[in-house]
Amino acid sequence: MDDPPPARWLSFKELAAETGLSPTAAEARARRMVRAGRWRHRVDNDPPNAGRVLVTPADIEAMRGHGAKGRAKLLAQGQAPEIAQGDAQGGMDPSAVNTLLGALKASYEREAEGLRQVAGELRHRSERAEGEVDRLREAERASAVRADAERQARERAEAGRDAAEAELAAWTAGGPLARALRALAFRRGR
Repeated sequence: MDDPPPARWLSFKELAAETGLSPTAAEARARRMVRAGRWRHRVDNDPPNAGRVLVTPADIEAMRGHGAKGRAKLLAQGQAPEIAQGDAQGGMDPSAVNTLLGALKASYEREAEGLRQVAGELRHRSERAEGEVDRLREAERASAVRADAERQARERAEAGRDAAEAELAAWTAGGPLARALRALAFRRGR
């Protein structure tokens, strides 16, 4: 039967080295665990009167994933640690928060760069489309000018035709041509 490894008395610095937390964070974590009654605490009589806590290997292993190095390793592997809930003891140490903020900032920068590239491509496509719209509008204006010129020419031609028809009607209805034709006809008959 395998017995679990025994708990060890660790100073705050040793706890920090074992878990990857900063010494300040390790001390704060240890004090929270002592207040919660999960760990025992003692102060050595030997100088420098270091405080020590009794920590089980399972607790150390659980804390390893919550330290700054553990979180950075999880982020590097693409696994996001639970940020909003903090660690199992109810808080997060500042170095872990800074590491997470750095990872979030790097992720934000990558996404922002990707969005800038997409925006640039969309801007280029919209400029091309605007150029095409301008070209089509210019072609439409030119076509409208040609159609207007053709309409005016047609109207002038129709007006000229109407004038010629009126003049012909005047000549044939008793105007000078009719008189000339009648004169010519009467002269022959003599």
